[in-house]
Amino acid sequence: MAYTEADLAAWDQAVIDSRGALQISFNGQTVTFADLDDRARQRARIVKQIAAAAGTAAYHLATTRKFT
Repeated sequence: MAYTEADLAAWDQAVIDSRGALQISFNGQTVTFADLDDRARQRARIVKQIAAAAGTAAYHLATTRKFT
């Protein structure tokens, strides 16, 4: 299934509505996750698929700061 920005918005709303639960309803399906990290990984997969379809890279540049 190819995801869209609307799907991502619906996903985010489902997560908000679930209030931290491991089970959410999305696109007419109920999905149960092993843990919150599993749920976050699924969102990352959706973002990656959207970026691939748009021809852009999905990555995050981390910043670091040296403490003295």
